[in-house]
Amino acid sequence: MIKRIFNKLRCICFYYTQKQWYGQLYKTDFVNKPLIISGKKNIFLGKNVFFRDGARIECISSWKEQKFSPKLEIGDNTTFEQDLHLICANHVKIGSDCVFSARVFISDLSHEYKDINKSVMQQPLVVKDIEIGDGCFVGYGVCILPGVHLGKHCIVGANAVVTKSYPDFCVLTGNPSVCIKRYDVESKTWKKTDKYGNFIQ
Repeated sequence: MIKRIFNKLRCICFYYTQKQWYGQLYKTDFVNKPLIISGKKNIFLGKNVFFRDGARIECISSWKEQKFSPKLEIGDNTTFEQDLHLICANHVKIGSDCVFSARVFISDLSHEYKDINKSVMQQPLVVKDIEIGDGCFVGYGVCILPGVHLGKHCIVGANAVVTKSYPDFCVLTGNPSVCIKRYDVESKTWKKTDKYGNFIQ
């Protein structure tokens, strides 16, 4: 009971000291310290969003001569465990009721590398939107890279590197990730698949 009251009070405290800096913030949201957050006005949080300590959230508005208009959207009741690293230069949309384990990396940008006469850090950024559907579970140490769209209720196994998009109800593992199981809406059961997501008879 005391812990519940304490958590509610710290959420309210966080809200009243931080609400003017965020694009959208509710009294039930909380971000634990220590943390690094840049571009708060581009961050739009739903209700009951929680970040454990060590979060590094960056909304990038410029890189060299490039200009960006980032928008990070996170739905209701989504939680992130410690040491999240999330980068947004254009659009990252994360649904409601998602769970992210510790040390997850999410980025909608990558560094160009094609010019061998320049350092990678001197080359442009390549930006592609990310979307993660409602009810997804993302395991420990997962990387979700630019251009990935995950459907709702996808399960991503620990240390997976997600480089391409998957539809609703997929179980993903590996580096690079592949689909190993998917929910069949006709039989209402989870079935094994080949790496392309086709059901194995």
